[in-house]
Amino acid sequence: MTKYVIDIDFRKYTSHQQLVDDISPAFAAVSDDEVEITIHLITYYRFLYSDFLLLVVAAIQQLKMNGVKVSGRVYADSNDEKVKYASRVNFFHQLGLDFPEDFTRYSGTGKFTEISTFDKDSIYKLQDELAIILHKNGGINVEVLQMLYWCLNEIMDNFLVHSKLSTGWVSEQFFPKQKEIRMIICDTGIGIHRALTTYPGSKYQNISEEEALGLCIQNRVTSGAGMGFGLFASSEFIRQNAGSLLI
Repeated sequence: MTKYVIDIDFRKYTSHQQLVDDISPAFAAVSDDEVEITIHLITYYRFLYSDFLLLVVAAIQQLKMNGVKVSGRVYADSNDEKVKYASRVNFFHQLGLDFPEDFTRYSGTGKFTEISTFDKDSIYKLQDELAIILHKNGGINVEVLQMLYWCLNEIMDNFLVHSKLSTGWVSEQFFPKQKEIRMIICDTGIGIHRALTTYPGSKYQNISEEEALGLCIQNRVTSGAGMGFGLFASSEFIRQNAGSLLI
């Protein structure tokens, strides 16, 4: 048995990549290994974002599914409004931790979704909820909004086709003062490289991980399980709207 020690400190994160870098060593653990995780649920920034919290939840739940023994503790001030927000979006609940809520839970319809799982049966309901938030708060013209919906649906459908898992994760939040909508769609499945190289009959069986990441956003690149258009179209939409894509 091997023990891995992971420190997740929200005081230092300004990007998802930093958080992923800290979590990733835990995925070297195999069944019956132990991962000890310390979470500092403190931030010097104005907000504690649910998209960062979701990454932690998804990683821990996947480790448990892999038969890894997960232990540790969370350092948090229950009177901190940002920690209360973490509770409201179900961070503690998804981790199976008790948190004393001394606030009223109001509906988030049209404003945010909790950290939620989705599967082939619930995916379309969640897509509708995410679309309502975008439509109500986005201030986006109809043509761009329609394309955004399409890309959103493609990304979530990719989970069903390629991840080899039955459950994915999603959350979304509208911040009116910042005029910002933050959304995350996450799965902890087999990844792009394995999806391209292990599908029976795939012509990409001998490519490297680096090559897989470069190819996956090109038109008609597919293992054979899909059409090879979703990531290409999504990347083009991001590029033409002056966005950035990190894989």
